Amino acid sequence: MELKKLFLKYHALKTYEYGNLFDLLLSSYKDKKGNLLEIGLGRGGAMRAYQEFFPHMNFFSIESNPRVHLENVTTYTGDQADREFPRRIAKEIKRCKIIIDDGGHYDIMQKASFEELMPILDEDGIYIIEDLQVAIKRCIQAPDMIQYIKNLPYRYDIFETQRGRHDLAVIYK
Repeated sequence: MELKKLFLKYHALKTYEYGNLFDLLLSSYKDKKGNLLEIGLGRGGAMRAYQEFFPHMNFFSIESNPRVHLENVTTYTGDQADREFPRRIAKEIKRCKIIIDDGGHYDIMQKASFEELMPILDEDGIYIIEDLQVAIKRCIQAPDMIQYIKNLPYRYDIFETQRGRHDLAVIYK
């Protein structure tokens, strides 16, 4: 089943803006083994979709205020902007095939998590940062996330959604 249809099945908010794009970006990982980490578990809809779509993955999440408990998902509770928190998680997980940041959407949070978690991304892995337009609007302490991403020593793509804003970044090792 397509990931977009699974997002619908589990009432994930990603359905409307990201469904087709996530199918395109993640379908090549469908039968791979590894770890998937989602920052921002929310109501768990997207994670349930990932569990069904990636049958050979191990699942981890970061959430500041967990509202759900999902079977077969290790959830870490804390602040993604506190560098020590994602650093500790990186030491525990060790490697990740897929990292999806749908967390706090503040640029300082996205940057801290990225800098601490990118080193554990597999060589053939993918790191997705959602909702860049929110980070841009909320820019408080860190530089514009799009400019930050453009200055990274990694290959990247920045996508706009139907709303016509830079909305999603994909970084490859």
